[in-house]
Amino acid sequence: MVTNNANKIYIFITFYKFYATVHHTNNTKDVSSNQINKKINILLVNDNNKLSKSYIPENLVTPKVKFISYADPNVKKLDAEAAISLEELFLSASRDNIKLLAVSGYRTYEYQDRLYKDKKNTRCSTNKDRDKYVAKPGASEHQSGLAMDVLSTEYSSLDEGFTKTKAYAWLKENCYKYGFVIRYPEGKENITGYYFEPWHIRYVGLPASKEIMESDITLEEYLIPSEK
Repeated sequence: MVTNNANKIYIFITFYKFYATVHHTNNTKDVSSNQINKKINILLVNDNNKLSKSYIPENLVTPKVKFISYADPNVKKLDAEAAISLEELFLSASRDNIKLLAVSGYRTYEYQDRLYKDKKNTRCSTNKDRDKYVAKPGASEHQSGLAMDVLSTEYSSLDEGFTKTKAYAWLKENCYKYGFVIRYPEGKENITGYYFEPWHIRYVGLPASKEIMESDITLEEYLIPSEK
């Protein structure tokens, strides 16, 4: 159950945070006006809405959660608000005997660029196919500081085998209560541009997360209904 405090904190993304993100002196040209929905202030990042090379989110912190043993210490941070919510999500899961493990949060543009160039997946027969597995630099939600890859003590690989775990079932049922959504759901590849990633959760805040998960839609469909 979400605490009263959590409801107060996460019921919406505050206008102050939106203003600071768009108008910060170091980021004035980092986020295009059409990337943030003006009504609910949710950042959209995908291949058509890229972040600039210089974009660095404000207020990055390392969430107080357990990370998987192989986690890169350079990618453990999240936006402060998202980090607090992630901590509550992990705590709630543990009360249901689900031991979640964080894997990868904020990544710099340069870090994503290296991943993109180094990624070699035998399933990717073309560059276009590869792009559905690994985001191009600037197109990764990880650069926003609002996404975290999550696994569990049951399963430690970033692949679809995670869907067979109790942890994934719990996440799918409960992540929205803490402002998170399964960002790249199965069967929505033509909309998100990426293959199904059951481990990738994105913080959007309440009530958006509840509406997205209960309606079984993507962030693109939620922010741009015409793309349904």
